[in-house]
Amino acid sequence: MHRPSSTVCSTRSFRRPHGAFALLIVLTLIGFLVLLLIGLATYTRIETAVAGNTQRQAQARQNALLGLQVALGQLQRFAGPDQRVTATAAAFPNVAGTAHYTGVWDSDPAATATPETPLTWLVSGNEVVKAGNETDPLAVKPAAAPTGATVELVGQKTSAVARDVVVPLVDITSAGVPGQAFVAGGASTAPIGRYGWWVGDQGVKAPVAVPDRIEQITYAPYNSAELRSRLRQQIALGASPIDRIGEPVFEPRDPNNAPLVEKDKVFASSQFAFLKDSKNSPIGPLSNRQHFHNWSPNNLAVLANSKLGGLRQDLSLKPDLLGQAFAAWAEYSNYTEDPVSPMEPTPIPAYTEDPKSVLRRRLTIQPPIPSSPGPGEITHKIAPVLSALLLNFNLQTTSSTGVHPLQARLRFIVGAWNPYTSGLIVPEELRLEIDGLPRNMQFVDASGVVLASVDLRATFGQTLVLRLESGASRADLNEQPDARSWLPGRVYYWTSVANTAPPNIGHFYRKNFVGFSADIVRPIGQTILASTSGSWRTTTETTLTLSLFKGNDELPLAKYESVVFPSFSCTEASASSTTAQFSFYFRLDQNKPVPDGSSVETWLISEGRDPRSVLLKKEAFVAGPDGPEPENYPGNPTTRLFNNDDLLLERAMAQSGRSYNEDVPVFELPRSPLVSIGQLQSLAIEGERPFMIGNPWGGANGNTFNDLFDRFFFSGLTPATSSLTPGQPLPNANLKVVGRGPSGNQVSFDEITNKGTTDGTSSKFLTQGSAFNFNSTSSSAWNGLLRSGRFIQPTSFTYLDSDELTGTAGDL
Repeated sequence: MHRPSSTVCSTRSFRRPHGAFALLIVLTLIGFLVLLLIGLATYTRIETAVAGNTQRQAQARQNALLGLQVALGQLQRFAGPDQRVTATAAAFPNVAGTAHYTGVWDSDPAATATPETPLTWLVSGNEVVKAGNETDPLAVKPAAAPTGATVELVGQKTSAVARDVVVPLVDITSAGVPGQAFVAGGASTAPIGRYGWWVGDQGVKAPVAVPDRIEQITYAPYNSAELRSRLRQQIALGASPIDRIGEPVFEPRDPNNAPLVEKDKVFASSQFAFLKDSKNSPIGPLSNRQHFHNWSPNNLAVLANSKLGGLRQDLSLKPDLLGQAFAAWAEYSNYTEDPVSPMEPTPIPAYTEDPKSVLRRRLTIQPPIPSSPGPGEITHKIAPVLSALLLNFNLQTTSSTGVHPLQARLRFIVGAWNPYTSGLIVPEELRLEIDGLPRNMQFVDASGVVLASVDLRATFGQTLVLRLESGASRADLNEQPDARSWLPGRVYYWTSVANTAPPNIGHFYRKNFVGFSADIVRPIGQTILASTSGSWRTTTETTLTLSLFKGNDELPLAKYESVVFPSFSCTEASASSTTAQFSFYFRLDQNKPVPDGSSVETWLISEGRDPRSVLLKKEAFVAGPDGPEPENYPGNPTTRLFNNDDLLLERAMAQSGRSYNEDVPVFELPRSPLVSIGQLQSLAIEGERPFMIGNPWGGANGNTFNDLFDRFFFSGLTPATSSLTPGQPLPNANLKVVGRGPSGNQVSFDEITNKGTTDGTSSKFLTQGSAFNFNSTSSSAWNGLLRSGRFIQPTSFTYLDSDELTGTAGDL
């Protein structure tokens, strides 16, 4: 029997999710998606903004770079040529924000139709090209405020003055920019950017952080403290303007500033804030801002010839650029005594133990170079100057009764002056030759009958030769300082010594006839009755020509023309008179009467009256106080001809009056290598007034002597200087070596020297430090510059304990 099978069933229960929970999940997912989208959008927006800002910043930088390039182009175009000068608008009509605009002029006034108008002002807007491809360099002028859009380039955060420098903005346009409106020709009318620029004149600021590197100059011939002290005179101490209470704001070279200034670490004006005042406190940013337009760390200038163009030439390495005479003048060692081996007679007082410290070494008398200079030509000679001459004549018979031969008796006084600030070595006598004595001296009686005629030239040998003995010849004066050395500025006199035949000796250091038989007696060769009354006369004028020589030299040291002595007739006197009848007297002119009766000292400020001239003409001399007429000076000369205390060179100079207070040293000669064109002030220029170079008259009335400042400079180097090492300063320590040679290394001193000796253009490798633009109108900058030569406390002037006879202390 079949049984049916059984089935077992198993079941599992399932629950559906809750509806709210599912929704939460969905929303969360959607939220994440939204957040992600917002994040991405925000990030994209930020990146887009950053990219836009970066693009605009880059565009602004490019605009600024364009402005810089335009500024450099304008600077090079207008101020780049050597014959250009600059000045700020502060000296011209200007308005707020434009006073510091820089103008450019041509140094040659004849180069432009309106020399008073600048070629341009170095400020944006003056470079814009107008229709017709023309530029208007004066489109922006400081006398009018900039129009249109402007930008403040210097303001309170820089100079403490709001809108101190404001310039116009210049639009930058470009053709074919998408989104811009177009006009015919396809040029866009809308700007795509702007720029503004201004070139400030750094040279109008005083350099205040110039280090003193003089002690590093240890090479010959500057290897002495004395010479280095002279070099230091060219290094300014720094501007150091004065504040309101009269104390220096800072001393740049004080010990508290030395770590920055002396180590040459001040490169930017912002660093001035760290310099310290006398209380050791930083001057701070406020003072720094107040002097933004007054101070600079150091100013460097190209050694350009602003007169002729090109580079200045180095007179240290090539002195013959100014001729043979200048080269001889500059080579002081050829005429300056060696203090180690002084010449005889040795000076009193003797040189100091350290010969290198001698301030006033003696000079040897030198003949002129050239021997016959033309007008305006540089000359060089070292010689005394004729300061006075008296020729005192007595024409008489040899007896007071009967008919006897006539004879001429002459007495003379000669005065000569050392015009230099150094003493002269006087081992030799001087020789004075005089031409031009009257040829026809007539003795006439009361009725006008000529009884005798005398040729004074023939009587005294055609040329009257006077030999002036040196101080060394006077044994009684041997231990006197001024008998061994012709002291600076001192006047010596010589008086004739009696003789009946040459030589005609002049006795040293006398200017009167007391106690001496002074007559030089010569026969005339005619006879006359001694008791005959009458007078001596000439019918023509007399002009004496004189030549001064050293010893027996053939080349004269100088030639002189006397004043014109008119024809004359003496008062009635017998031929046997023992009193001189007439005199020729003249002296160096030291003053000139003016209509109001006073006197003006013009002898050193008049053309053709430089006492050092090789030919000193009659305009430089004057007659005695009683006029030029020889008959006004009969008998013995009176002391008033020589002892006139109103005149510098007419003092009591016999044994009395030998004091340096009566000496008149005027002209300087080099005593060390030259480092400044200003040292040429004492150069002698034939036919001109003294001190031509560096003074207003050197550039007036067609004179071009002041052009030397534009054409030349002194490096202080010599062709023999070879011991310099890289990094050492030049003798002219303001000069900076720049440039590199073909090897890529810094230019060597050998290269500088070789270039300088070849054509003088060592300036190719140099720039001028501590440069200052004399067109500066900043009183603070000028104050600082002029005070830069001061002594810093406790340093002060040291005065010599002077000897009364010499005016010196242990040196000459």
